[in-house]
Amino acid sequence: MNEFLRIEKMTADDIGIVYALYLSDIDDDPNRYEINWLSETIDDPYGYLFVAYWGDELAGYCGGYHNTPISNPEIQIPDYFKIGQITVKKSFRRKGIGKSLMLKMLDTARELGLGRIKLEVSIKNEGAIKLYESFGFKIEQTEVHFYDDGDDAYIMWRYSDA
Repeated sequence: MNEFLRIEKMTADDIGIVYALYLSDIDDDPNRYEINWLSETIDDPYGYLFVAYWGDELAGYCGGYHNTPISNPEIQIPDYFKIGQITVKKSFRRKGIGKSLMLKMLDTARELGLGRIKLEVSIKNEGAIKLYESFGFKIEQTEVHFYDDGDDAYIMWRYSDA
């Protein structure tokens, strides 16, 4: 980890700046559910959100949740960790921040005793797919028209001892 990078738990006060980063720096559809997801996850006892600062500037964020029948009654595979988002501002990419955020998500899952971790990624996002594969994630299925903009997604899983 770089000496300028710090990762800390997101607070409700961070949601506005995080959402502004999302809107100003995304490559995909700005109408996605991100603001709702952030607001719901920050208050969810099974939710885990973190912000990454490079010096004093927000460089990215990540979040996920412990998916249990209690937190999500519709789940089919109980008791896994779901990574919901890893975002790095374009001007901060290629500095190891995405890897550091992924490590934070993996550490969180390990602290919860969870060895199964799931995420979705646009099939167009080659950089993210390579990052996830470097951490042991494997594509297990493709969801057609997964996103609101019609893009397809890969469903990726990582299995390990917690």
